Amino acid sequence: MSPKPVNLSDDDVALLTRLEAGEHTFRPGTQPRPGESFEGLVAELLSLRERGLVRFTDSKIMTRTDGRYLGVGPVDLTAAGREALERDRRLGPRSSG
Repeated sequence: MSPKPVNLSDDDVALLTRLEAGEHTFRPGTQPRPGESFEGLVAELLSLRERGLVRFTDSKIMTRTDGRYLGVGPVDLTAAGREALERDRRLGPRSSG
């Protein structure tokens, strides 16, 4: 039985596309969208990891002594992540609303 296809949000696609393009290390200031917090980016990466679309170990998450994130990486796109991205592209252009 094959795994259930993963439904990707616009944020998922944007982040997976960045990884596919070669961006593997994320630090504050490299938000997916202007105004979005770095903590939100880390949460998105953790969500993608839980779904098997990206790979990185907890030791690759750098934090300050107060618990705020300093960086994550390297982060790798998994085969499942590549397949989900390709499947999403085959569905055609995303609606902007």
